[in-house]
Amino acid sequence: MAKKEDSKVEEILNDTEEATEEVTEETIEENVEEISQDSEEASNDKKLEEYMDRYKRTLAEFDNFRKRTEKEKLQTYHRATKDVLEKILPIVDNFERAIGALPEEEKSNSFAQGIEMIYKQFLNMLNESGVQIIEAVGQEFNPDFHNAVMHTEDDSAGENVVVEELQKGYMYKDSVLRHSMVKVAN
Repeated sequence: MAKKEDSKVEEILNDTEEATEEVTEETIEENVEEISQDSEEASNDKKLEEYMDRYKRTLAEFDNFRKRTEKEKLQTYHRATKDVLEKILPIVDNFERAIGALPEEEKSNSFAQGIEMIYKQFLNMLNESGVQIIEAVGQEFNPDFHNAVMHTEDDSAGENVVVEELQKGYMYKDSVLRHSMVKVAN
């Protein structure tokens, strides 16, 4: 009977070892699958976070690019407009000189009236474009707006005051298009 019991014990031990090996192999395979699924999910979550971060950064970069492009386009427009307006100012000056040189008896002449109408049309166009005349006479000299080309001794005007404007100055938006050429009292 001892032999029977020994063989039963051996049989039970063998079955237990086989069961342990099967459970261990099955458990290991299941655990490996779970771990690989978990790592795939973690990897996918990490990739998703990476893609979302890239997407947000790209969106922010594009928004910054759009804003910068709009700003540059506006600056280019203002610079080009300013260049064209600077080229028109000598024409306006010549019209002023022509009107100023006309004798009083010829100002009613249709030719003189035509010159004055064209001059007014230029002034209206400049005004609509955002150009304004810089007031100079009677103002204190300001180098940001005035260009002093002459000085005069005039006690009645006060010190550092513009007494005569030799050429009109103009502003476009917030910048000086052309400085006023003035005579300043000392």
